[in-house]
Amino acid sequence: MTAAMTANSYQPKNRYYDQAAERIRAKMAELQKAGPSAWLAGETREAHLARVAAEAKAAATVREYLAPQTVGNKVEKYMEAVGRKAFAEVANALPRHVQLKSVEPNGQSLVKHPHLGFTKFGTFDVTNKDGSVTTFNLFAANFRADPIQKDGLQMFDRIPKQFDGVKNEAMLYAHAINKATGLPDQRFAANPDLPSVAFRLGDVKKVAEACCRLAGPAPEQRNAMSMQQSAPRPNLQQRGLRFG
Repeated sequence: MTAAMTANSYQPKNRYYDQAAERIRAKMAELQKAGPSAWLAGETREAHLARVAAEAKAAATVREYLAPQTVGNKVEKYMEAVGRKAFAEVANALPRHVQLKSVEPNGQSLVKHPHLGFTKFGTFDVTNKDGSVTTFNLFAANFRADPIQKDGLQMFDRIPKQFDGVKNEAMLYAHAINKATGLPDQRFAANPDLPSVAFRLGDVKKVAEACCRLAGPAPEQRNAMSMQQSAPRPNLQQRGLRFG
């Protein structure tokens, strides 16, 4: 465990509340000001307005906290929806020779930060020149950090410090895995410090382009390039050049 992960592990536990519910309670208390029913019960208008104003203030400040498990469940369902949408957008933008396979989104939330989640949403294979096969697994997360794959598990380093009001940036990334060994294929590493991460992007529209770069040209394009490289070069006379 790195120093960054240790620091995040010992952050104070986050507490979660429903901002929308607070706004609704405050609005309902505010609406009560328009009702004359309390005046008919013998309460003066001034006393009525003073009471409902105090109730509105109390409604806005009373905070109902959510259980971390509830937050995690909501985030996991949200990430599954994100995964299905990301797959559709990327698959529609890819050329035919890049066969992106769908996977059933399985949203997961982080144990220590259940408001942060991720999901795998697609996979494709690439056969390399040496005959080896690399599998690229595509993921989406609602936060930006350093993805690490170890023993088939997803881990994250350098998670930004979480506090009320923090704005987390979403990311889409791909792990490059040697299909025969199950180990990171470092030939595709975009950053030597993250040996399995082939790309990490913030815009789903750029994911298809990144996948195309990893997959390489279509077979017919590779064959055409190979023929051009193997074709004999014309001699000087064939190119219309003469000396003497």
